[in-house]
Amino acid sequence: MDKKFEKALMPHLLAAVKYARSRLPLKATNKIYTDKRMVSQMMPKDPKRWSLHTAEADEIRTKNIRALRALKLAPRETANKLEHDYINRIPHAGNCGENAILAYYYLLDRAQRLDSAAKTEVQIMRVYLPAPVDHAFVLIGTRPAGYSRLLLENTLVCDPWTKIVCRLEDFDKLWRLKMEKWSSRGLAGLCGEGYYSHHGDSCSLNTVRIGKLQVDQERNESRYSAGQHSLVDGQSFR
Repeated sequence: MDKKFEKALMPHLLAAVKYARSRLPLKATNKIYTDKRMVSQMMPKDPKRWSLHTAEADEIRTKNIRALRALKLAPRETANKLEHDYINRIPHAGNCGENAILAYYYLLDRAQRLDSAAKTEVQIMRVYLPAPVDHAFVLIGTRPAGYSRLLLENTLVCDPWTKIVCRLEDFDKLWRLKMEKWSSRGLAGLCGEGYYSHHGDSCSLNTVRIGKLQVDQERNESRYSAGQHSLVDGQSFR
């Protein structure tokens, strides 16, 4: 990892996370406090925060995200709608997919600034780990020089859903710590089959290790980015 590259890009990635989350103030539908008695007990301490985790708020979130996805918008259209509605004070919920779209376009629309800060051309990718992992985030890096099995070099992760911004090689450790934190706080995941423990479920806990990554969008198209790729020990192989 080029430390100068990392230092130059980190502020932009943190800003992308902040931007994405600000456009989804209703939070995510797949991070749920299942113990509503605890929510009621915590409400007096911070009503603004805990009012987002009542059973009624859970239902509002679910209806909101279903309505957004029912529009079947293209990624850019999704980002534009969420920005337009934010300006008009229409709140939305969003999971990792919506967060990744917002972060990707935030960075893409500022690509020249990133190039200038890094003093090299920066590659930006919106990536997805298919089921059973089912997670989306953004990768930023530089193209490998010459022939290489690497998809990117100097790879950084921008993951608004978990609020993780880091080197790719640190993602697995920080992901596991985040899953443990959520589970210890009483947050559970939600899927079609019901609730699951973020820290106890092997698919969510082992995202980096077992997940096969696919590139959904990228700043500069590459003949090597099609298909699925492995993330092993902080390296992205094609």
